[in-house]
Amino acid sequence: MQVAPNTTGVSGEEFLNAAALALFRKYGNRLLDHIDTLQVDGRPGVEAAYQRELPFATGTVQVTGWEAVFLVDNQQWTIEVLGRSEYRAELEGIHNEFLSHFTLTH
Repeated sequence: MQVAPNTTGVSGEEFLNAAALALFRKYGNRLLDHIDTLQVDGRPGVEAAYQRELPFATGTVQVTGWEAVFLVDNQQWTIEVLGRSEYRAELEGIHNEFLSHFTLTH
């Protein structure tokens, strides 16, 4: 999880559109689907699911991740869940459960 100032200078739908575009540019052809909208603690956000390879000393590992972005009191919150792709079903369950109980406060 990361909290940073909102450097876009916009809010509401404009922020969500800018965040979705940033996620699309970041993950591009590694996206598993389109950028989704979601609600966490009653606040709208956008999320990208992606798959990529990460280098390790013993070779590369395929990972699956979800990156969600929200705006809270003019601060950008980013929550990322990431793990080995062979555990995708379990990771997605953990990800969904986490976001359903997460409270966005600072």
